[in-house]
Amino acid sequence: MKQADFVRVEQRAVIARPEWEVFTFVANAENEVLWRPRALYVRKTYDGPMGLDATYWYVAKRFAGRSTGLLRVTAYEPDTLVTFAGSFDGGRQPTDTYGIDTVAPGTRVAAVREMRVGRLGRLFRPQLFFNMSKEAHDDLGRLKRLLEDPARIAAPFDALRGRG
Repeated sequence: MKQADFVRVEQRAVIARPEWEVFTFVANAENEVLWRPRALYVRKTYDGPMGLDATYWYVAKRFAGRSTGLLRVTAYEPDTLVTFAGSFDGGRQPTDTYGIDTVAPGTRVAAVREMRVGRLGRLFRPQLFFNMSKEAHDDLGRLKRLLEDPARIAAPFDALRGRG
């Protein structure tokens, strides 16, 4: 497949938390509902430990409703790297890779998102690139805020649950 058949974006953020903590949170796809607004529902579909070949049932918000599919962990290096490859209705096949490494003020997360595009998608490549870049930037901002101050982020959820 030609490189032209994909849209690829990369965003980075530094989070003031230990590397293992950031990795453990990001590597569990069920946590995406807390920091990725597009993720409506995520549940693991396997009984084993988190790691290579783990699978998750995923319901995502799309511009025209909802999309359902399966995520599979296709790369897994503890505390360093995790890749989720998706297979969604409508033929969408996104891939999200999170690289984790320690830097002076905390932990750097490098998020790489790739989306295979068909012939029609190639026409909208610039808009798709812009949307994916903005979404990745915003998602990492939410992840940073959540992990650096979980109580502040949890407050609205506690109010919905009748605890606040």
